[in-house]
Amino acid sequence: MSRQDLAPPKFVPTLTEVVSPLARSQAPASVPRVNPSGKSPDTLASVMLDEQAWTARIMQDVDVTLESKLRQVVANVVSEQIAIMVPTLRNEIEQSVRNAVREALARQLR
Repeated sequence: MSRQDLAPPKFVPTLTEVVSPLARSQAPASVPRVNPSGKSPDTLASVMLDEQAWTARIMQDVDVTLESKLRQVVANVVSEQIAIMVPTLRNEIEQSVRNAVREALARQLR
């Protein structure tokens, strides 16, 4: 393998400057701090307010849609569960009625 084969492709970023941790801490105190976004505090605040307003609007739409979908899903699940429970309940009720009739007849025949 030649040395050229080991070179990274052109699209891979490479480090061109070495920054030591001391260089950052030795910066003069008069250098103003910049937000990571690079925006001024006023712009950042307005962006955050816009984001909050959009989030509130979207959540209102989602809440309406979600509530409607949840009602449908819950109604379907309840219907399915009732359909599953009906035979079991019918058998239990039938057994209870048979027992009640048997006990009533036994009392009448005494």
